[in-house]
Amino acid sequence: MKNINKQNVRVVNARTGIVLGKGNITTQLIVLTTKLNISGPLGSGKQYWSWVSIEDVVASYLFCLENSEITGPVNFVSPIPLQQKEFSSRFAKVFKKFSILPAPAFALNLLMGSELAHGLIFCSLRIIPEKLLRFGYEFKYSTIEEYAEVLSNE
Repeated sequence: MKNINKQNVRVVNARTGIVLGKGNITTQLIVLTTKLNISGPLGSGKQYWSWVSIEDVVASYLFCLENSEITGPVNFVSPIPLQQKEFSSRFAKVFKKFSILPAPAFALNLLMGSELAHGLIFCSLRIIPEKLLRFGYEFKYSTIEEYAEVLSNE
């Protein structure tokens, strides 16, 4: 990194949240459990999920490439992070399903292992894409409802 900076090369560090998109395993699991009406809070459900659509990830990369003033870390996440239970509830509502069946933390820890469960499910990060918004990026999918609607029409 130091050599790049000495060469006067602009560096942008993309930091992505939970990426949702067609064909993505995370998205497939969320859609499947929602369609089967077995989605709900994971653990307490109070952990924040900072998500983003794959379409906005790609567009954010292009936006950063085209805007030479953008440097350093850039958060590629939706401007509206949600607690997991709210994420699940809103997602299910678009599919006209319920989101009430909680998955207890101990069961997920047993199933996945505590490190993986913590890293993927229970880790709470409430991230805002401040730099993208400051430079005028307009999200194609700002809300989970907008993106769930796209996924429900597959």
